[in-house]
Amino acid sequence: MLSVVICTHNPRRDYLTATLESLRRQTLPPKDWELIIVDNGSTPALTGTIDLSWHPAGRIAREDELGLTPARLCGLKEATADVVLYVDDDNVLVPSYLADVVRLGREWPALGGWGAGVLHGVYENAPPEWMAPYLWFLSVHQVEADRWSNKPEMWSFPPGAGLAVRRAAAEAHFEIVRRDPFRKSLDRRGTSLSSSGDMDMLWTITERGWGVGRFTCLKLDHLMSAGRTDEAYLERLMANQWCSNVLLKYLHGVREIATPESLRGRISRWRYERGLAPRARWAYEAERRGRLHAAQIIAELERGNREVRQSL
Repeated sequence: MLSVVICTHNPRRDYLTATLESLRRQTLPPKDWELIIVDNGSTPALTGTIDLSWHPAGRIAREDELGLTPARLCGLKEATADVVLYVDDDNVLVPSYLADVVRLGREWPALGGWGAGVLHGVYENAPPEWMAPYLWFLSVHQVEADRWSNKPEMWSFPPGAGLAVRRAAAEAHFEIVRRDPFRKSLDRRGTSLSSSGDMDMLWTITERGWGVGRFTCLKLDHLMSAGRTDEAYLERLMANQWCSNVLLKYLHGVREIATPESLRGRISRWRYERGLAPRARWAYEAERRGRLHAAQIIAELERGNREVRQSL
């Protein structure tokens, strides 16, 4: 048995419909998996607006606490299977995705989390050529061969889109989250672009002795609305992800805290930036802004303020 959980907040209906249609076309018979849509504070509520009559175990659960982490926790509570598959509301899975998730879980019992090796972007507005090196920030990337590790190595961490986790591994992570409200701020919440909650889960899974991996047979299309290829949006997203990644490492004992710059340091940085091409300078500034904001948040954490929130 497999539990498929879609967490959604005020979804774009055509994208959510495409996600559900891809699930409807799965080769794994519906009797072998359940479908749970977690309505994360949508206005109006989604109950009664989505036809799930095609699935014998399809239902909608409501989670009013805004944020991807509370929504995922709600989905885990609702799920009845030992393996939970988190699918975003803009993911279109290949027909064999669910069957392969089940097969991989059986063939790789040491893995606590596994997911997509290939994420293909489908754009409402095609991104400009200069954006190509930065599309991985939009979760558009792939691996050429299967990879896994039982250490916290980012190259082996699968993305949150299409992420399968064993219940025991996920529960160990969420128990930590319940004790530390700050960890909820690592993930999406309303219009926030923080995005390391899935990495926090995977890192915790490896700390508990499980492995994690990405597999090329697990493929999905990631649907992108026009605004996601906007330069200003991407710059904000990059800064948020750099901030989230520094905070993630800090929470797991890896310190990358920026120290106050000396005059010599500022001059050196100015010279370095002057030598960069315009786009490289743009990306460097987004990274620097994110890292500096992370340093401010860490300073608050070390003063004992666990309620501090990210805002970029």
